Amino acid sequence: MANFRWLLQPLSLMLRAPQAGQALQYFGHVARRYRNNFYILLALVFLVAIGVNTAFSLYAKELDTATLDLALKRRLSSPVPSDKIVILDVDEKSLESMAKDHGRWPWPREVLAEALAKLGEAEVSAVAFNIMLSDPDIRNKASDDTFNDIAKESAQVVFPMIRLNPENDKLSQVRLGMIKGATGAPADLDKTVAVLFPAFSGTHDKLGLVNLDAGKDGVIRQYRLHTAEGKAQLPSMVAKVAALVPGYQPAQTNAGGNDRIILNWRNKRGSYERIPFSDFFQSEGPAQDKLLKRLSGKVVVLGVSAPGIANVKPTPYSLA
Repeated sequence: MANFRWLLQPLSLMLRAPQAGQALQYFGHVARRYRNNFYILLALVFLVAIGVNTAFSLYAKELDTATLDLALKRRLSSPVPSDKIVILDVDEKSLESMAKDHGRWPWPREVLAEALAKLGEAEVSAVAFNIMLSDPDIRNKASDDTFNDIAKESAQVVFPMIRLNPENDKLSQVRLGMIKGATGAPADLDKTVAVLFPAFSGTHDKLGLVNLDAGKDGVIRQYRLHTAEGKAQLPSMVAKVAALVPGYQPAQTNAGGNDRIILNWRNKRGSYERIPFSDFFQSEGPAQDKLLKRLSGKVVVLGVSAPGIANVKPTPYSLA
């Protein structure tokens, strides 16, 4: 099942370090051993691969979802989780551990603000803040002000934005050109668009779409890096986060937008590093210094997995 973990697989794919050197050494050894036969076989492999890729490109939209789901379940292996990504998880343990001091969820926004400030101290590469705070806390304005101030200064954080039903676009006062990261001609960016974003002005220049690309059956099989709005485009949270990572080179976007990744969901090759939010937030002294050092240079996904408050969606691998 996918809750905030829908962020992990596309992020891992985009940030994975190449291992071309080892592959070249291996193929060089095989080539020397088998000489002419090796190159004939290699040519055949490339021809088959080109054919498969061409067919896939032509008919990807018509893929039988049951076949794709079966292929994911029966595969012999799956992607290795990226060691550049760490999950900061508001899990069941965190809710129980922090209830005495901060009450039940949702906690005062100053708690999340302090967490963002600590992540800034850790000098992380980027933070995917996958918690939507769409309404102010009218009973704790000081706490909201603290969150807004920290968010404004947190240049390495991307906050969620949700695309609403396009039928509501004519009622919106938000133009595409007002959203940082939107691309397109001036006339295209003048279009109004219905979106939901955090109620904090300090986040409004750091937004990425978090809409999930579900099939007709509600199963998550693909991820859109950008969403087309006519001839304009809006970036996803993954695209915005990846762009913050030093040295990352973004791929070219399809001319019509809607560039998609078919998600190769992991199933058996290890887990992402995960830190309970309470362990991070309540750490002090040497323990805190150790945690901050572990997070230095990492991409942190701050999300919620606790039962009852997590947003859970089915994936092909989770289907019975």
